[in-house]
Amino acid sequence: MIMNIIPNSGFDPFTQVLSLLCRLVLVLAIALQAYWFFAPRNRANPMSDQTIEAFRAEGNHPNAETKAALDAQLSRDAEHNGRQHLMAGIAWLVLDGIGIYFVWNFERRTSRP
Repeated sequence: MIMNIIPNSGFDPFTQVLSLLCRLVLVLAIALQAYWFFAPRNRANPMSDQTIEAFRAEGNHPNAETKAALDAQLSRDAEHNGRQHLMAGIAWLVLDGIGIYFVWNFERRTSRP
């Protein structure tokens, strides 16, 4: 039955299906990563405990000092979140490179006569 679905080009059907599946997974992973990379982000999310305390202090005693402390903490959180997203993006790229390498080698190994 599989022989009728996949045209014969010198490979066995299992290898063709596995090759197609590897390519599909790789394309899907890259598409999800692109979505993750370009998705809009909330500047203060996730928040640290210090940010929550700064929000509480600003709510309980609103003045210039608590407002400045809140702004400074939000900036630190945004910077921290940006570093985390950058490191996650680099990790995604490294994993993509490893995946492409293995798919490429699988294709080269299975396509040899």
